[in-house]
Amino acid sequence: MIHRNFLDLKNANKKDSKLLFDWSNDKLARNNSLSNKKILINDHNKWFNSELLNKNSYIWICIINNNPCGLIRFKKKNNRYTLSYLISPAYRGNNYSKPMIQLAINKFKSHKPRVKNIYAQVLTNNNLSIKILKSLGFKFKSISKNGLVHLLYFALKNK
Repeated sequence: MIHRNFLDLKNANKKDSKLLFDWSNDKLARNNSLSNKKILINDHNKWFNSELLNKNSYIWICIINNNPCGLIRFKKKNNRYTLSYLISPAYRGNNYSKPMIQLAINKFKSHKPRVKNIYAQVLTNNNLSIKILKSLGFKFKSISKNGLVHLLYFALKNK
């Protein structure tokens, strides 16, 4: 188990672009993403620069012992904040997801105490993410078919 003191979050900045591009194009990350198409560097840079300027988007890099190990993002769309995350390939399988997400949720709540719910979308076959979200208190809301992809929708009440 990771002691919280070893975890930290930093705001993403332009210097993180290449790292996040590499993580996002990792095969397992693509397989568990809502879109499994490989991301092109120009598309990534355009997206990332836009997100850094977007007041409705929070992007944090999770740091463990001074090393970047994951990404957490909260994005507002249609008056809802949705959580997304990924773990660096080098840090997978070490039980970092849950404490990383919990730390980010706590930080997000301190920035946005009036937000009533946090949402997450997960592919139906992403059992590990489903288990992690449920363990953090996210409740299953619905399932939908987006093209050929079945998505589970979860919500966490902000207390």
